[in-house]
Amino acid sequence: MRAIYLMGTKVYLRAMIESDKESGIAWFNSGMPLSGFGNHYPINAAQAETVLKEENSGAWGGANRRYAIVRNDGEQVVGGLKESSNYPIVAQLGIHMAPMLADADGLQAEALSLVIPWLRDERQFRLVQIYLAADQTETIAAAEAVNMTEVVRLRRHVARPGSRVDLVMYEAVNPRWAGVHA
Repeated sequence: MRAIYLMGTKVYLRAMIESDKESGIAWFNSGMPLSGFGNHYPINAAQAETVLKEENSGAWGGANRRYAIVRNDGEQVVGGLKESSNYPIVAQLGIHMAPMLADADGLQAEALSLVIPWLRDERQFRLVQIYLAADQTETIAAAEAVNMTEVVRLRRHVARPGSRVDLVMYEAVNPRWAGVHA
């Protein structure tokens, strides 16, 4: 039996478990590749274990939560989603997919299409935010399909091999809170 929060056709999201330390490169954002800064060195199993222990040392209802994005066929951890929040106001998401996956954008798109309605409609956050690279076309289409709106665009902010692309911030406003002051 596995504890699954959200299930799609290709991926599902679940809480991180101890054995996920072995696939840290898939779920941990080493450095800050979206901005082009940071060390960009992959995390190893010992470092991933330390991250998991530190993040799970407090109450699970705290301000930060990390979810594994797992492929349905084969149970491979292909990415991670980190939620930083000040419930019930704003949930800021960070998503990272394994760099070696050819279908990473599609898997990330499905994970995003599962988590945004859950955070906005079921957990009742007033606002859900995420930054995406402009070349992640499937993920951007999924964000727009769940009524997220582009609110910020930083030109040529994300480093790519031989070029740069824009960094785009998307927001989903909970319609129940529209017009209500925080």
